[in-house]
Amino acid sequence: MMCICALVGAVGCGKDTGTKKPDGGPEEPTQTGNYIAYDGSSDYSILLPASAQPAETTAATELSSILREVTGVALDVVAENRVKNVTTSGYFISVGETELYKQQDFRAEDLNTDGFLIKTVDNTLFIIGENQRGTLYGVYEFLEREAGCRFLSPTYDHIPSVQRLGLRNLDVKEVPVFATRSDFYWPMSYDTQYTAKMRYLSQFSGFKDLSESIGGSLTTYWNETGHSFYQFVPHTQYYAEHNDWFSGPDANNSQPCFSNGLNDDGTLTEGDSFMRTLIEAVKQKILDEPMLTHIMLGQQDNDNVCRCDRCTEQIAALGGQRSAQLVLVTNAVAREVKAWMEQEGIDRDIVFLTFSYWWSMNAPTKTDENGNVVAANDYVIPRDDVYIFFAPIGACYNHAINDTSCSKNVVDIYGQFENWRAITDRFYVWDYAVNFNDYLSWYPNLGVLKENLLYYREIGVAGVLTEGAITAQNYYEQDLTSWLLSKLMWNPDQDVNALRAEYDRYYFGEAAGPIITQYADFMNAYFERVSRTQGNSVLHAAIYTNHTPWLVSVDTLNEKMINTADGYLARAKEAIENDEALTQEQKDQYLYNLKQAEVQVMYMKYKNYDAVFYTTDEARYEFMTEFFDLAELLDVNALMENGKSLSELRAEALDG
Repeated sequence: MMCICALVGAVGCGKDTGTKKPDGGPEEPTQTGNYIAYDGSSDYSILLPASAQPAETTAATELSSILREVTGVALDVVAENRVKNVTTSGYFISVGETELYKQQDFRAEDLNTDGFLIKTVDNTLFIIGENQRGTLYGVYEFLEREAGCRFLSPTYDHIPSVQRLGLRNLDVKEVPVFATRSDFYWPMSYDTQYTAKMRYLSQFSGFKDLSESIGGSLTTYWNETGHSFYQFVPHTQYYAEHNDWFSGPDANNSQPCFSNGLNDDGTLTEGDSFMRTLIEAVKQKILDEPMLTHIMLGQQDNDNVCRCDRCTEQIAALGGQRSAQLVLVTNAVAREVKAWMEQEGIDRDIVFLTFSYWWSMNAPTKTDENGNVVAANDYVIPRDDVYIFFAPIGACYNHAINDTSCSKNVVDIYGQFENWRAITDRFYVWDYAVNFNDYLSWYPNLGVLKENLLYYREIGVAGVLTEGAITAQNYYEQDLTSWLLSKLMWNPDQDVNALRAEYDRYYFGEAAGPIITQYADFMNAYFERVSRTQGNSVLHAAIYTNHTPWLVSVDTLNEKMINTADGYLARAKEAIENDEALTQEQKDQYLYNLKQAEVQVMYMKYKNYDAVFYTTDEARYEFMTEFFDLAELLDVNALMENGKSLSELRAEALDG
């Protein structure tokens, strides 16, 4: 992780009178008179429980390491049982569930799983989460709030340098709006510390073995977050003997036959069946993984649904929607597994989930004689322990999900979500935040990130997973979006424009940051203006170019727009180079960060180069070389989902 150390004035080195803030808000915490660090020395040590959990140990280590970067002082990390006379009159930062914490009259409880407290008692500072992961999140919050750190991207943390770090009388309580928060972005597949600093849970299965140090990942608590039926009943294992359990011979292009072993009322048929095999596999998964709390039963990622006579008849009997079968299956699994758990004395809170995605978007509802949306029948009402994982893959992200002026969302997305709400109030959301065909082209969704999360909060969504650039990394808009979501998923009431400005100042410096904010403002306004001049058919911004080609058309990514964007970045570069307050090291860091914005503008020029910018073969070769050199320098990885490698694209571009 690259970082930059800027010597600034002492943090908390003077007394804070605790007067009212100018906006009339609550009083600021006062100074205790103590210093965590003072001119190179400290009386404080970091106190850990005698038997610390892995994430508590990580929290203490990170706190010590980053405070050393900030202040130059290395605070010792000590196990509580190795210290005599541990009281709050001592100079401690208590991290996690220490005995000293247990003696206090406050508790880190009912904090929506990952919440935490930061509290000063006498001379001691307590950082404690509802779980060990929350404790780690509390440490990062303290470092941001009190030490001025900012954790911004996979490649950059802003770490200031201060001579004196005072201890304030803190009483902070942070509770996330959504208990589960995840960003499906490539770095979350391997960078445990980045994931924790963003206060996310990774959903990558390959992350599981790495995640103990940060309190687990989604795959610690979920069997899977996506397409999971073949995890339980592998097509490759069962097709030869039970081909009637599946819609086709290709494991990558088939679905289970959901009616196999399942009556229309949700009861099971006798004998071997897909359903009985599925249920037994779920039971075994629960036995094998004692941390498991969420069982995802998600359809495979294709539309080759089963059209056998039995499925056709069952879907008709359930009201005509294929989603009805998924609910029927999930209800049956939940019922049978919960009965088995009770019989076996397995006392664990487990919930079940199924997708509303692609061919299962339409809710299993109907309109009654009074015009009310109701369940198509009693069997398709999700149980109390069944959640719908709503995935609005066809949404327009130029408008909020619940924007009734958007002809796409109001019917296909918001309308279906509201229909689901007529039969259940238990939801998770799998959202989207990028153009998967053109990762690096500007995607005009920054204006809806907050609005969508506000809607999800309003209807009681339990958790949100947002899918972004799952095979790419290290470009400005994706890093910004990931950071914004990390803040808004905790508190969607925050001012997005203020957050954006904050990010840009810390990422590009005080001089260049505001220019980059202006650049992003220009891009957002430009795409909004273009969308409204193209006609009704292209007002929307889908997550695939082929659905809304105007996003990267020759007319949209034209020479005037590219030159204007280039102008903002040139001004930002000049501001960095001419800022006499910066050291050369700081300038080099900010210029490197700026390249992550530059690569996006270069990509938009590359996208239609021959149609818009071509002059000579020599100029074309020079541009293509420069673009791919920059992409490879930044380790961008990919330009689209499931596309060719950068080396393959480079060869094509230079040979063209």
